[in-house]
Amino acid sequence: MNAMLMTVDYVTAQARRIGRRFVRNDAGALTLEWLLIGVALVAAAGIATVYFTNVVKSTETGLK
Repeated sequence: MNAMLMTVDYVTAQARRIGRRFVRNDAGALTLEWLLIGVALVAAAGIATVYFTNVVKSTETGLK
């Protein structure tokens, strides 16, 4: 019984160690954060471009 308990304890400890390696990997999280920030900036620039183009066109037609 003691050997079985030690085996289960060892396997559990190894599973925790492997799990911590994946959960506490900050490098991947930081890369994902920067990727999302970049996507948000590109989307905001695209929306601003469309908005300002429409404002300039409407002002241009109003001046004619």
